[in-house]
Amino acid sequence: MKGREMTSAEYKIRTVIILALLLTWAAFAASKVYTFTVRDRQALLKRSHPIAWRTAEIPARRGRILDRDGAVLAEDVFRCDLILDRHPEKNRRHHLQRRLDEAIPGTELPPETAELPVVLRKDLSADEIEKCARIFRGIQGIRTEGRLERRYAGNPAVREQLGETALNDRKERVGISGLEQTYDLELSGKAGRMRVMLDRNGSWIYETLQVIRQPENGRDVRLNENLAELEEKGQETDGFENSLAGK
Repeated sequence: MKGREMTSAEYKIRTVIILALLLTWAAFAASKVYTFTVRDRQALLKRSHPIAWRTAEIPARRGRILDRDGAVLAEDVFRCDLILDRHPEKNRRHHLQRRLDEAIPGTELPPETAELPVVLRKDLSADEIEKCARIFRGIQGIRTEGRLERRYAGNPAVREQLGETALNDRKERVGISGLEQTYDLELSGKAGRMRVMLDRNGSWIYETLQVIRQPENGRDVRLNENLAELEEKGQETDGFENSLAGK
């Protein structure tokens, strides 16, 4: 038995219903687009900012201390370490060790019971830094971390005159003794600022890195004495202190 054919009136009603449903869906989609792209855009961007973006300081180099002849007595040198922040899962440990062997042969992952973070290798060379950045990119829990280290010249007597530096509460390196403290205002730089977007694994998306503020390096300080005179001055001071101690 054949089904009853749809009348013209019924066909029009069904067509109107389908069109109404399509228009309703289109209106709903348009309202969502408007909500996300216009009405709530700023609020959503503000909410996602701390999730997708990270800001960090760019350390400024501390100025050098030079003797009268221009010899460098104190300067900042860049050092970079390879750090493990998270132990890999058991089924991924062998894979990560193979990557580590490829980047820096002879470097072993620590036992799973080791306290984190662990410095896997200190003072990476420029070639090792490049390899690590390429091989470990996108892998969570392992990273390179750069730092500025103060390097001094001269014997212990000169070293004592040059003084020491330390990090203050704001993680800024300042002079706390000797010439480092005397000339701290001139030697101190001003850190810069950068921001970068992270992917879903928490790794940097390097193409998005933006320098918000360039660092301002500290100024060099040239002393009135040369290295030999500083060494002689240090010996005289030691002799005077020894004579006081003998009394």
